[in-house]
Amino acid sequence: MTIEANAVVVLDYELKVNGEVIDSSFGQEPLSFIHGVGALIPGFSAAIDGLKKGDKKAFVVSAEDGYGELDEEAIRTYAKDDFPGDVDLSVGAQLFFETEDQMEIPCFVKEVVGNDVIIDFNHPLAGKELHFNIEVKDVRPATDEEKAHGHVHGAHGHHH
Repeated sequence: MTIEANAVVVLDYELKVNGEVIDSSFGQEPLSFIHGVGALIPGFSAAIDGLKKGDKKAFVVSAEDGYGELDEEAIRTYAKDDFPGDVDLSVGAQLFFETEDQMEIPCFVKEVVGNDVIIDFNHPLAGKELHFNIEVKDVRPATDEEKAHGHVHGAHGHHH
C-alpha cells in the first residue's frame, strides 16, 4: 500500500535545521499518524505522498510549506509588570497567553531589555528551511474508528 489519504503511516524521521539535528525518532518510538487529516505540515505531507513501506527519502521543506515565514507582527513587547511575579521570563522560556475565548496561544521570550519583555508568537521553526530524512516503517488503511477519532490506535498510536 502507498501513502495516501486516510492511510496510517508509521515512520522514523530526522529533522535538521542549518545542518544541526534538532529532532529525530530513529532509535526511539516512530511517528504514527493518519495521512491527509492535517496533522503534519503541508510540505512534509506532500513529500511522502505515494511512498510505501521500506522507502527512504531525504527532502527539504521550505518555510512557506513548513511553519510559515517569520511574521514580524507576531513579535510584541510587554512590560515586565504585565506578568505575574512567578513567571519565568528568561530568554527562550515558553509562555502561554490566553485569548478572550480561553484558547491558549504558545509563545517564547525572545529578549529582555530593561523593563521590556519581547515575546515571539511565531512557531520556533517559522522562517526555517527544514531538512528531513525519513524511513517508512509501515503503511496500512486507517480503521473507521481511527478515522472518526482522527488519530492512530494500537501499537505506535493512541490507546483508549
